[in-house]
Amino acid sequence: MLVLGETMTDGVRDKLTPVLADGAVVASLRSRGWQETVAATVGDRAWTYRGERDQLLAQQDDDAAARFRARRTGFATDLWEIELHEEPVAMELVSAAHGTHRFTSGGRVLGTTSATSWTAALSLDPAPGVPLDQQVFLLWVALVTRRRTRPVAV
Repeated sequence: MLVLGETMTDGVRDKLTPVLADGAVVASLRSRGWQETVAATVGDRAWTYRGERDQLLAQQDDDAAARFRARRTGFATDLWEIELHEEPVAMELVSAAHGTHRFTSGGRVLGTTSATSWTAALSLDPAPGVPLDQQVFLLWVALVTRRRTRPVAV
């Protein structure tokens, strides 16, 4: 299971969020404030995740093409279509109350996200065989969609 760790800050603008698996750091997400552009490090690979109006993209830093893509398909609901190396994946809302999403491809569940009311930590329970790069991207997509749908405090 992947879990977003506690976000650390450099005291100015940069934020670093570790991604943990069984308590060990397996990836990190570095961002500036609430911007949706993130420098991700997964193992020894560097990625750039960025949010645009209706889509979220991921590309390796040594490659100009987007490897992973998420596109919003339902504006009244929280429906997204995701491509992982051109494999179509559907993201569907399972429980708004618990912030649970399910990722499926060809009838196979790739993972389920959840967040408890006790902690704000978002987690992804991936299916066996899903590569770590894809797991981290799915977790980031869930994080961004959660931020976009969260009510704004006044």
